[in-house]
Order: sequence, then C-alpha cells, then structure tokens
Amino acid sequence: MHEKIITFASPFFFILIALEFIVARKRQRHLYRMNDSLNSLSLGVMSQIIGAFSKLFSIGMYALVLKYLSLFSLPSDSVWVWIAALLLYDFLYYWLHRMGHQTNLLWAAHVVHHQSEQYNLSTALRQTSTGLDFLFTDGPDRLSARCIYCSCPHRFAVPVLGAYRADRQAGLV
Repeated sequence: MHEKIITFASPFFFILIALEFIVARKRQRHLYRMNDSLNSLSLGVMSQIIGAFSKLFSIGMYALVLKYLSLFSLPSDSVWVWIAALLLYDFLYYWLHRMGHQTNLLWAAHVVHHQSEQYNLSTALRQTSTGLDFLFTDGPDRLSARCIYCSCPHRFAVPVLGAYRADRQAGLV
C-alpha cells in the first residue's frame, strides 16, 4: 500500500518541485542548485530501493515476534485499538527522532536528512537508507500513522542547537 501511495504521489510532488523552481526563478531567488537537487533525488531513490528490500525482513521479523512472543491478541476491527496503536507509534517515533538528534549512532543515520545547503521541496527526498529507523518503529500501523500525519494539530518540542524549540516537530503525527 505504501508503494502505491508513493507511485501516485510522486508525479504531483515533482510537479510541485517544478512549480517552486519556476516561481523562485521568477522572483529571482536561488532556491535550487543542480548538485544539491541531484543529491536529494539520489538519496530519495536509494532510500526507496533499500526500503523495498528491508520490507521483506521487517515483515518476517514481525511474523516471528507475533507468533512466538505475543502474549495476547487485540481485535483489529476495534477503533480504540487503532487509536491506541497510532498514539503509541507516534510516542515511539517521537523518541526515535529525538534520539536521532542526540545519539551518535542514530544521528549518523539521520544527519543525511539535514545536510542540504538549500531549503526547498527536493530536500524532502533526503531520507535515511541505513534501515536503522525501521528496526525501531516499523509495524502494521506505520501506514495509518503516516496517512494522517498532517491532520493532527499538536506539535512536540525538539532540541535544536541545544535549545528546545516548540515550533519544530519531532513526532510523526
């Protein structure tokens, strides 16, 4: 399902990048540099390729944990189970992202996302391809959490250069 969303969203995303480029040129603002944009695109492609291979491992691990380590089963048709799963996932993602800014190993995987010299739509393509993120937070509720990513109003504080900034979001939702 996640791959279908990316497949359908990609053309619109590239249209928005082109539109941003055209508007910036018209306003004589230099938001895009060829080398930086190609690097962002390459990192996005690499992230998707590695992500496709890591899904198999992730699903296998999930099945093993479910079969041998689960203590009880929750009803998948209950709205409250999905709400609780979403909140738990966001809580875990928040701490993963926060630790990604504070722990060297996780920062090494996350820093790619922050290395662009330009701030434009192409920098959104800069995602990690190490797989460290899915080791901590992958699960069946990942897609549902991302689908409503922009619809929730709350924001979390994230440490930025030693100071906490309430205008930065560390949580997924």
